[in-house]
Amino acid sequence: FWRMPVEGLKVGATFLRASIDFNLTLSDANIAALIGAGIEPADYDGKLRISQGPVSLYIGSAEWLLGDWTFAAEYSRGHTHQSSTISAALPTFDQDNERFYVLAARRLSTRFETGGYYSVYEVDANDRAGHDRTAFPIRSNAFQRDLAATLRFDVNEHWLWKVEAHFIDGTADLEPVSNPMPERYWGLFLFKTTVT
Repeated sequence: FWRMPVEGLKVGATFLRASIDFNLTLSDANIAALIGAGIEPADYDGKLRISQGPVSLYIGSAEWLLGDWTFAAEYSRGHTHQSSTISAALPTFDQDNERFYVLAARRLSTRFETGGYYSVYEVDANDRAGHDRTAFPIRSNAFQRDLAATLRFDVNEHWLWKVEAHFIDGTADLEPVSNPMPERYWGLFLFKTTVT
């Protein structure tokens, strides 16, 4: 992070590069399904290796504290190459996703703060709208755009409550298993508390 010569303004950058290997043993049911489908031989022992590498993540951020106001923004881009020892079931792929948000918040008093933010997640930065029907049978799975309003109440210096209302377009961050036919437009209301 760099605190710039403008009062209250700081910018930051992060770069991460990693390789991750997952060594798994499949359940008997999954082993039988792979053998039954002819993907693996009859003596398959259920060992599976998923390799992600390289994984690269680039992040740039800025925050400006101006009186009672806080302004913040962040942009990130991630590149992942993944392969597995069962390429017929888990094919090799390359992913290039991006995320960003912009935020504004205003301290109304020592106890209350209100704010809002807009965030975007694009699964494929080269197909932001999900036109590739092979990759995105449901187009809205390619992105998620979230407009949120927040209200924060500080009970004391160690405890706070926060309510958030979200209007969301897209389903990229929803688990397909739990949401097989998700609605493109949806809402979310959160009440949370934090103790530090």
